[in-house]
Amino acid sequence: MAWIKAEVPGAAGTTARAGSGLLWSDAAGGGDHFTMAVLGTKLAFETGPGGNPNTISSRDVVTGEWTHVAVTRTESSRQVRLLVNGAIDATGDHTGDRNIGACALIVIGANTLDSRYFQGAIDEVRAYNRVLSQSEIAALMRGNLSLAWDPQPATGGVVDVTYDKPLGWSAGDKAAEHDVYLGTDKAAVEGATPASAGIYRGLQVDTAYSLTEPLLWKQTYYWRIDEINVDSTVAKGKLWNFKVADYLMVDTFESYTNDSPDRVFQTWIVGVGDRDNPQVDGAGLVYIDDIRVIKIAGQ
Repeated sequence: MAWIKAEVPGAAGTTARAGSGLLWSDAAGGGDHFTMAVLGTKLAFETGPGGNPNTISSRDVVTGEWTHVAVTRTESSRQVRLLVNGAIDATGDHTGDRNIGACALIVIGANTLDSRYFQGAIDEVRAYNRVLSQSEIAALMRGNLSLAWDPQPATGGVVDVTYDKPLGWSAGDKAAEHDVYLGTDKAAVEGATPASAGIYRGLQVDTAYSLTEPLLWKQTYYWRIDEINVDSTVAKGKLWNFKVADYLMVDTFESYTNDSPDRVFQTWIVGVGDRDNPQVDGAGLVYIDDIRVIKIAGQ
């Protein structure tokens, strides 16, 4: 895991080996390797051999902002998770890889075998000989224990316009109350004070703030939590952000399996009609209870 800050995309390709290395361990002619890299604007992780499976993030990690990236791999199952800013972004099955620690050398910030170097800043690099939980990774991201942490939505996350959950966070160790700042102007939110009308949202006792107005399509929101400590000192918080998508999230399709009752066709029906009498639609449209909700291309 590491904090990275990059404005220039990494090397392009379809595998982590083709990207710009963050953590890299390989040897010429060998197949037992692992590579954590910036692939274009995404985070990628590859292990080998066994087909050299790759898992690639959906979220961009080249943002010009400090971004926390982490990868876990469970030895017994070969299951991989990619986490961006403490949130699980992608998972992968790396069955077939073996002995990925065969090379004793771990290089930070480069794939030196193929001369592909990370362009940006990298800090607080950590490697563990056990799988950390998501909560452990979030705790390690904290740094200054006086600051608010673990924002929900996760910083850099995407929500849709119907999002109606409160903004949430975990309190700094000495916090008694919390000043909340929220707006769409990055610089204004970062420099705001309790006198900043329209951005300062008040003093909270709880670690949650309920939104008071609807979110706007395709808008990026910035927010900050300043901790008011028990000794009346103020710990100015980090600047967090989330984006509102220009689409509605009908279903993430992440929870379906090959086992009943969690098979995708037990929820979604291809065609028109109802669950008992589906009809085929040549346009490839998905209907649920006679309501057309989404077009599936190539599914």
